[in-house]
Amino acid sequence: MNLSRVLDITQEVKESLMPIVDCEDYYFAVNLAILAGKRDFLHYDVWLQRRISEVGSPFIKALLKYVKEHIITPISDFIPKKGGDQELEMHKSQVLERSHLSKEKLAMTIENL
Repeated sequence: MNLSRVLDITQEVKESLMPIVDCEDYYFAVNLAILAGKRDFLHYDVWLQRRISEVGSPFIKALLKYVKEHIITPISDFIPKKGGDQELEMHKSQVLERSHLSKEKLAMTIENL
């Protein structure tokens, strides 16, 4: 079952999203919460601040792992053709879209760290 389907189910089962995004499988919770934030099912900023303050290091490590795997690595592995600045910018936008983080939410995430 993919994350999108899990999120759809949480919308069908009343009050089930928060217990899941607050679970101790922090990497899974980060993945689901970011997708939920993108779909406006979750106040990502509030959730992020609360999890950082309540959980601390283990949660931050999961969050950094997500950013590394879904944003940093795909961007750094991309080798544009000579003079491909526009191509690189387009690739960055695509990576952000696939990561389910907007520039604003990525900036918010970094600010909270």
